Amino acid sequence: LSGERQVAPGIEQIQPDHVARYRWAAAKIDGDRVLDLGSGCGYGSALLRDAGAREVIGLELSAESIEYARQHYARPHVQWLNADLDGRESGDFLEPYNFDSATAFEIIEHLADPAPMLRSLPARRLFASVPNEAVIPYSPQTAPFHQRHYTAEQFGDLLKRCGWYIVEWR
Repeated sequence: LSGERQVAPGIEQIQPDHVARYRWAAAKIDGDRVLDLGSGCGYGSALLRDAGAREVIGLELSAESIEYARQHYARPHVQWLNADLDGRESGDFLEPYNFDSATAFEIIEHLADPAPMLRSLPARRLFASVPNEAVIPYSPQTAPFHQRHYTAEQFGDLLKRCGWYIVEWR
């Protein structure tokens, strides 16, 4: 009911491209406090912690997904909080947290207005991905939980407008 497509009790059963995003970020976050935006069923938060994150806080709208995460991906120093990220500043639900890094993998396209959240993230680095409009054109019939897809230029513009400096594209 949550719309979460990556649901499996083990990371090895999650789609490889979804796992690869987290592994890419995990290679850069040793010892970091990490905020996992749109953490879904929790496999990414667990992967980040297993790879050396000091602490991970996952934010997720779906209570059903959070419960699944707690049942299947619980780790010391990982917690999941219920949060509606759409149109909200991070201070609405993260005071007084500060993070070294944040991940936003396949969540930004779900938000009607991601700008307030992106502008106010309490993190030094952001690792993010969205569906590429040039490869997977947006359609509400095939992606009913998405608000839009982004071209590289549109996504870059959004990030820059929200105060992020792009260091690397993958």
